[in-house]
Amino acid sequence: MAEFLTGTAFALCALHFKPVLPLAMMFVLISCLILISLIDYKTQIIPDGLVGVIAVSGGLYNLLYTPQDVMDMLLGGAVGFAVMLLIFVISSGGMGGGDVKLSAAVGLWLGVEGTLLFLLLAFIMGGIISMLLLVSGVKSKGDAIPFGPFLCFAAFVTILYQPFLFNFYWQLFLF
Repeated sequence: MAEFLTGTAFALCALHFKPVLPLAMMFVLISCLILISLIDYKTQIIPDGLVGVIAVSGGLYNLLYTPQDVMDMLLGGAVGFAVMLLIFVISSGGMGGGDVKLSAAVGLWLGVEGTLLFLLLAFIMGGIISMLLLVSGVKSKGDAIPFGPFLCFAAFVTILYQPFLFNFYWQLFLF
């Protein structure tokens, strides 16, 4: 399953990122996101080392390819961290510290607007899947549902389709 996910994700990235180094950096990001999803699903732990690789590669990517957006990159990381830290504090252990760090690292890749979209998508997907798991009886109230896979999938979707998703969203308000 992991190999199929990775191959499919790499192929989708190759459609969007042509030059060699940006595509290689995307492959690093995607590999980390897939590993984090699988590890968090099984163990409910998000490894700091993988989060660090995402943060460093996001910083390098933005410094090399969008140097005019360095402030946006830093603010994206700060927004991801602040929103998830607030939820971490309010939920009293319902959200883990790894989710907070992962959101900050992904925010370095996405900037402010992308980070807000990424978090919105993660919460929508997480809410829908969690409701389905509860209704179907697979999970019961009080069972832990790891949030890392939702964050990782939302990051992947946002990285690839952010312009399309923003355009779709704004078209909803234009008559």
